[in-house]
Amino acid sequence: MNILLVEPNYKNKYPPMGLMKISTFHKNRQDSVVFYKGNMAENEFRNLSIDRVYITTLFTFYYHKTVETIKHYSKHIDPSCIYIGGIMASLLTEQLQQDIGNCHILIGQLTDAEVLGLQDHTNIDMLPLDYSILDEIEYDYPAGDNYLSYTTRGCPNHCAFCAVPLLEPNYQFTNNIRDQIENVNSQFGQKRNLLLLDNNIFNLSVDQMQKLVNDLKAVGFTKEPTFIKQTPFEQYLTKRHNERMHPKILSRAIDFLKGQHQKLKNSKHGDAYKEFLDQLDTTNDKDNFLVANTEFINDILRMHKRPLKRFIDFNQGLEAARITPEKMELLAQLPLNPVRIAFDHYNPAAVENYRRAIVTAYECGINHFSNYMLYNFDDRPDSLWYRLKLNIDLAKELHISIFSFPMKYMPISKTDRSHIGPHWNKKYLQAISAILLVTKGVVAQGENFFNRAFGTDIDEFYRILFLPRDFIIYRSFYETQGITQQWDAIYRELSKEGKDELLNALVDTNYQSAHRLVQKLIPFYNKEYTYAQLTRKG
Repeated sequence: MNILLVEPNYKNKYPPMGLMKISTFHKNRQDSVVFYKGNMAENEFRNLSIDRVYITTLFTFYYHKTVETIKHYSKHIDPSCIYIGGIMASLLTEQLQQDIGNCHILIGQLTDAEVLGLQDHTNIDMLPLDYSILDEIEYDYPAGDNYLSYTTRGCPNHCAFCAVPLLEPNYQFTNNIRDQIENVNSQFGQKRNLLLLDNNIFNLSVDQMQKLVNDLKAVGFTKEPTFIKQTPFEQYLTKRHNERMHPKILSRAIDFLKGQHQKLKNSKHGDAYKEFLDQLDTTNDKDNFLVANTEFINDILRMHKRPLKRFIDFNQGLEAARITPEKMELLAQLPLNPVRIAFDHYNPAAVENYRRAIVTAYECGINHFSNYMLYNFDDRPDSLWYRLKLNIDLAKELHISIFSFPMKYMPISKTDRSHIGPHWNKKYLQAISAILLVTKGVVAQGENFFNRAFGTDIDEFYRILFLPRDFIIYRSFYETQGITQQWDAIYRELSKEGKDELLNALVDTNYQSAHRLVQKLIPFYNKEYTYAQLTRKG
């Protein structure tokens, strides 16, 4: 068969692992496989004589873009030849089926190929990833040049905010990480770092964790610098025989080689290398020219290679409550960077578990941490501030680094990002979004940074939440102009009832407040005070 794999044209960090496994499955059957991101033009689709289309889905807030993509391909091939799978398809199955008609929807993990209408019982979910399909498209995934894998599937918890119990209902130790990495090495070359997408690694027994650690160390994930990175030129030589290889691979190799000139111009090879680059610029057949000069290039580049450290990132976070000294000591034998620990709740038990987990990891030699902080679920704005402040205090106390990633909760059944938690409101969420826009989503350690971004105490935090959005994003500008101080002078006169009135007026544009101070504050939120207009006037 001629197979087309499709990912809708949204931005995402990780490549579509499900499609990469399906590619391996069909190539093992000697089928022809093509990968495309977005909507392929009809003439190109016809020229490929496609027999079957697989379309992956991701988050539910990409629903409308995904449905549009499915309908696009339904115009070019019988919908019964289209198979839809992935996260969104598994969570919104009924709604999606109503909107797309006769396409097949695949729910959960592909553990039996029979659901594809084939006389085959292969567990596709256990197959290795086909990294070669990533070279067929223009889009570069930020995490695409890593080993991507699971060592476990599922999670024993059933948190109300989480989709894992629906997507991976059974917790299991896959126990094949060594085979996965060795397969990637043999087919696509070594990767430097390993991103593990396990949902709860600490649910493993001590014996299982010891086996996992041994396997990862055996395939090169130690704390010593052992990795020799393959250059873009070497990657090009490896991939150039793939007929679907995107031209970006050659362009990237050439850009890399040109970038080496500054390093080499004062060396004994500088003149020869410059002459080589001059010839590369003028030749029309750059492919054959590079191949003909492979030995010369490799001899020069080899002298400048140094072994690098490799890192393992349990990217979905570790559960603080399940971290024990014995298990953490095992895991700390690996080159972990960073150690991500979830901190989703603010109550005495959650705080104690989180603090204990950080201290336990620190005592095992871990100094670099990151964590995920859920907000807009059943929490209050105060709890986000207190959790962030705890990280600032822990980093100072233990002399470690902790970076926090606040993550806004969105129900897994909604197709947009409009959800507002019971203790939140539109204005507060807008303010947190503005703060994180400035910090690029990361809350770094350091009291000065934290105090500036989130306030020195709860009262100051709420003052920041009340600020007009542009006053947060362009804080220094508005303070220099004296405009923030004007707003502040009025805001600080407000009583609690007055602040409630102001919040009502900001959340509901139809709300008419008779409060004198609120009426004086409202103009600060009008667009005439936006940074763009003020700078244009200047």
